[in-house]
Amino acid sequence: MERMRARFLSLFAAGLLSAGFAPALLAQNHPGFEAYCRAEYAEIGTCPEDLCVLDCPNDSEPQDCEAACVPLACTDIIADDCPEKFCAPMKDCSGNTICHYQMAGGRPACGNLAYGGQDVQCCPGLVRRCGLEFLDATCDMEGVNSVYNIPICLPCGDGKCTQFENRCNCPEDCGGKSTYSGIKFDAEALKAAESLKSQPVKSVADAIPSFPSRP
Repeated sequence: MERMRARFLSLFAAGLLSAGFAPALLAQNHPGFEAYCRAEYAEIGTCPEDLCVLDCPNDSEPQDCEAACVPLACTDIIADDCPEKFCAPMKDCSGNTICHYQMAGGRPACGNLAYGGQDVQCCPGLVRRCGLEFLDATCDMEGVNSVYNIPICLPCGDGKCTQFENRCNCPEDCGGKSTYSGIKFDAEALKAAESLKSQPVKSVADAIPSFPSRP
């Protein structure tokens, strides 16, 4: 069942991507990344395995391939090794720090509709949210192994269910029966943390975690 669901997510995301419903301005590897790998290989004689790999260049056919030191996809690099000059460390919809592609078009003043980068705050009136709605009205709040594993900027809370919004990422606009249940970012995360701090402790006993009694 989980395999079928993962397959459906992959196909569904691919369809939305082709229709333009993907996080806006996603880029491929930074153009300078390939030059870096080639220069490192020429200088030290080995391909830096944490960032690069000996492989066929993108425009080469396998039968005609002369192996070259080329960059790993940013998404294949572990977060601790993420080269910020070429890639972008981000927090994904599962709450993990990952290495991801930089956004195309340079750094904006603020993140506009569907902006997927985390180098700037979302523009006023937008919040960073996760969540994909399936045809059976169930939600995937993490988008693992898809282009929907990072949050995007959305106009949740304006009372209109518009492009990129659904009952999972913007239940307040799209008729969801519950509140948003995904990872919170930026101002929403701070607000949630402050709300948690402000909740009064009814008694000393309430502040002490309970543990199962010994048999």
